[in-house]
Amino acid sequence: MKSYTQVFLDLLDKIKPSKHRYEVYSDWLIFASATLYAPWKKDKSVEEEYLKIAKQYNTYELDKLGQLLAITVEALERNEHDFLGEVFALGELSNERNGQSFTPFDVSRVMADVVIGEKKCEKGRVIRINDPCCGAGGMLIASALALEKRGINYQKDV
Repeated sequence: MKSYTQVFLDLLDKIKPSKHRYEVYSDWLIFASATLYAPWKKDKSVEEEYLKIAKQYNTYELDKLGQLLAITVEALERNEHDFLGEVFALGELSNERNGQSFTPFDVSRVMADVVIGEKKCEKGRVIRINDPCCGAGGMLIASALALEKRGINYQKDV
């Protein structure tokens, strides 16, 4: 059975073979972000960027881009981890010449556990997390899981 990551990458490669995998992935990130953002905010610039990119794809390809979001949601529901970071690394989407690199999620988890330690969250106190990276948010995900393991509700207290 294929992993969600492999299913995602296989579908990504079929969407628009005339474009580089990284370009299709970047376009998908904009689509997914706009899709998740749109119901909450009416931002004309987000819609314009979405439509500009959508014009480069036919209906079949747009449907496949939507399927990538469904795969992502299902992968995250089944296993709490840095799915997009895994796709980024295994899909060889990084550009090391530009300083892009990927921290394996297990390393992020260890770092979060060490930094957070056995801290307790006092009632009414908000915990702040500073992620020094600018990637898929692996450190933020690992931090949320470390807090959850300690009984801290990261959705309300972080």
